[in-house]
Amino acid sequence: MSTLSFSLLASAAVVILGRTCSCLQFTYPSFDTTNKADFNFSTGSTIANGSLHITPSTGNISHWSGRVVYAREALKLWNSKRTAVTSFRTEFVLNILPWDKNIAGEGLAFILTNNPSLPKNSSGQWLGVCNNQTDGSVENRIIAFEFDTRKNYEDDLDNNHFGIDFNSIKSVRQQSLSNQSILLSSGSDVWVEIKYNGRSMLFQATLIQYSTSGQYFSQVSAYINLSALLLDEDIYLGFAGSTGAFTQLNQIKSWNFTTIEDHETRHGR
Repeated sequence: MSTLSFSLLASAAVVILGRTCSCLQFTYPSFDTTNKADFNFSTGSTIANGSLHITPSTGNISHWSGRVVYAREALKLWNSKRTAVTSFRTEFVLNILPWDKNIAGEGLAFILTNNPSLPKNSSGQWLGVCNNQTDGSVENRIIAFEFDTRKNYEDDLDNNHFGIDFNSIKSVRQQSLSNQSILLSSGSDVWVEIKYNGRSMLFQATLIQYSTSGQYFSQVSAYINLSALLLDEDIYLGFAGSTGAFTQLNQIKSWNFTTIEDHETRHGR
């Protein structure tokens, strides 16, 4: 997706400013070194070529995990009146480029978490979300929307799927993208929108990929009570990713985020 298209989408998002509400809003049509102070980077993560690189793009890039977390402000769990969980909308453009003979591995995820630090030993199938000691623990306090390019365990649908994860890399909801002709590891941009209505607790994720043969679309919905999974304190937003024996460049090319006040969610925006 072009920078212009993303900018138009971002400008269409409703932004509520002012310190009387628990508002959070930012827009990055692209990234450069002047943005470094806005993020916390795990070792090997960086900004390069206009993108957030979640895992390294140079040197030995196999068996890495990484996180890039927005550092200027955290999301508050509850709305300003504490009558519902905060509603929000985010859009980003991801690009996954395999390095080895068009065989990709392992994945990328958008995360909401109370624990922003990268877990140890979270490369490969763990996607920078957790590890084999913490998988499934409620102490992880993380929700991940994964874009998985490797089938790593029996319940994984395939090596090209979207999943929603609670404190684990075992998804509670999955959808194969192959039958929608979306290929995560094609090296082509994928535009993603994730919306959350704090009153209805409905998450809606939309993925669109453009290619020379057309535009391809996928949508996944799930009801999630954030207050049952995350603590009533700062929630950190960002991206996690990993490589394994097979490698890929996990990059985010643009990112927009805004909270939504109650009167907007009541009207279904």
